[in-house]
Amino acid sequence: MLLQARLTNDDENAECPLELQKLEEKLAIKYRKELEVQKEKHDEEIQKLRQQLDARTQRQVGQLSSLRDAPLLLSLILIFRFRE
Repeated sequence: MLLQARLTNDDENAECPLELQKLEEKLAIKYRKELEVQKEKHDEEIQKLRQQLDARTQRQVGQLSSLRDAPLLLSLILIFRFRE
C-alpha cells in the first residue's frame, strides 16, 4: 500500500514514509552487492576466456612453426626416397 502510494505520487518533494525509505535503502544495498558479485563473476569469466584464447593461439603458433619446417622435412623425405 505504501509502495503504491509512492509510485502514484507525482510530487517529488513529498515526504516519503520512513518505512518506505528504509525499504528502499535496504533494496538498494542488496542490489549494489548483487551487482558487485555479478561484476566479479564477469571479470573472472573474461579472464578465463582470455586464458583459453591465449592457449589456443599458442597451439596454433606451434602448429604454424611446425609447418615452416615442413619444406625441410619434405626435402629430407624426398632425398631418402630417392636414395632407395
